[in-house]
Amino acid sequence: MRRRDERGTVPLELVIIAPMLAVLLAVLVFMWRVSEAGNQVTSAAAEAARAASLERDVTAAAAAGQAAAERTLDDRGLSCADLDVSIDVSSYEPGGYVEATVRCTADLQELDVPGAPGSWTEEASFTEPIEQFRGG
Repeated sequence: MRRRDERGTVPLELVIIAPMLAVLLAVLVFMWRVSEAGNQVTSAAAEAARAASLERDVTAAAAAGQAAAERTLDDRGLSCADLDVSIDVSSYEPGGYVEATVRCTADLQELDVPGAPGSWTEEASFTEPIEQFRGG
């Protein structure tokens, strides 16, 4: 019984499998980045609504919400190519609510994943109630 000569098959298998593993790794990194961006935008919206709900007037509430969203994204390392923070203070009164919407377009070009978009837009809204009996 003769055995086949199998020398050289391991490098050949590696040459075939390595590019597929590299693409799989790039796709996983892309999916992680998109998921993480979504989590960070949601956190920014929650922080913005909370900060706005603690203020005493509409103007200060809008400014505090904007600043909180920007600070949260900056602290978490997410840089947005385009950032839009909207603070809805139309029901700003004791017992009312504040709604913050954060929309961030993140640049994903440095990942260089074949077929992936160059940027990704995440949007999140969060509503925070204003205390009914707040001190003056």
